[in-house]
Amino acid sequence: MGEPRPLKVALGKEGLLVLFKPYGAEMLRELWRRKRVEQGRKKGASSKEMQDLLEDRDYEISRASVIQELNNFVALGIASYEKETGKGGHHRVYMAKLTEEEFWVWLARRTCETLINASNMPDLFKRVLSS
Repeated sequence: MGEPRPLKVALGKEGLLVLFKPYGAEMLRELWRRKRVEQGRKKGASSKEMQDLLEDRDYEISRASVIQELNNFVALGIASYEKETGKGGHHRVYMAKLTEEEFWVWLARRTCETLINASNMPDLFKRVLSS
């Protein structure tokens, strides 16, 4: 899977667009929706299903870009996948590992840790969390 693509914050944007391209934000929202609807059953989305969803929403995007973004979600630890067999062989079914609320907590913690590590002041983390 490799290293995740670094998250880049786009100031002035809102919601998931702060971190992801519009199609990536749409994909993550869909994984969350499927997680809520299925309530514990391991149901996710294949890259083909995701690409079809994006095309229905007027995004023109290649399957390779869809797969790359889904694999980036996995590398970041916010999604997982299971291999399934089907027509044409094996494919991955991607699922959200975190709820939307858990994602924002994860992001806040990760951002805070990154900034504190960059400052070379490790005790700062305790001060930030206790304030």
